Amino acid sequence: MNAAAEEHRRIAAIFTERVRGVSDWYAPAPVEGWVARDVVRHLVEWLPSFLEQGAGAKLPSGPSVDDDPVAAWQTHSDGVQ
Repeated sequence: MNAAAEEHRRIAAIFTERVRGVSDWYAPAPVEGWVARDVVRHLVEWLPSFLEQGAGAKLPSGPSVDDDPVAAWQTHSDGVQ
C-alpha cells in the first residue's frame, strides 16, 4: 500500500476515535478562541480546496460540521482515503 495512504489511515483513525468521543462540541480547544467543533471544521473546510487546487482531487461533500461534526469528519476522512 502507498505509504502516504497508510499514514493518513493511521492518523485519521486516531482522530476519528477522538471525534466520536466528543461529548461537548463547545468545549475549549487548544487553539485560543476555538471549540472542539472548530477543529473538525478547520480540517473539513480547508483541505478539500487545497487538494483540489494542488492535485485536482475533488473530495465528496458531507453534512455540515454544524449539523453533524462526526459525519462531516467521517465523510471527509473517507474521501481523502
